[in-house]
Amino acid sequence: MPELALSVTGLTEYIQELLEQDEQLLRVWVIGEVSSTNRHRSGMFFTLQDPDSKASIQCVTWSSQLSKLSQLPTTGEQLLVLGS
Repeated sequence: MPELALSVTGLTEYIQELLEQDEQLLRVWVIGEVSSTNRHRSGMFFTLQDPDSKASIQCVTWSSQLSKLSQLPTTGEQLLVLGS
């Protein structure tokens, strides 16, 4: 067994700490193409990806914010989103 093995919680807490310490990542604009969507009662989950690469991120818009959108994200659409 490796000397240092993190639990899932330990890893996610460590990553969260790193992200919260970086001023540029507290609120960041991201542009990408919607590759999948999944509407759920808690919100809308979607994946943004760079069309020319395999890079992608998972995103969510909570149900309390969905009514503020003029339209819901659709697969293939190019989006500019503000993440926090």
